[in-house]
Amino acid sequence: MMKPFAKLNPGLKLPSQNIAVVRRADGSGNSFVFTSYLAKVNEEWKKQRWYWLYRKMADRSGR
Repeated sequence: MMKPFAKLNPGLKLPSQNIAVVRRADGSGNSFVFTSYLAKVNEEWKKQRWYWLYRKMADRSGR
């Protein structure tokens, strides 16, 4: 899991720990708006697998 982060941050010493995924229970909409904007202005952003997983989660919460 750390390989993509290490590749983006050469020379940075990263801890050997799991990454905890955290999200708001109440859904403020900020992440949805920001992610939607990035997808609109950058086609590469929209092609990322996690973007579509996020959209799927957002659709389930009614946003």
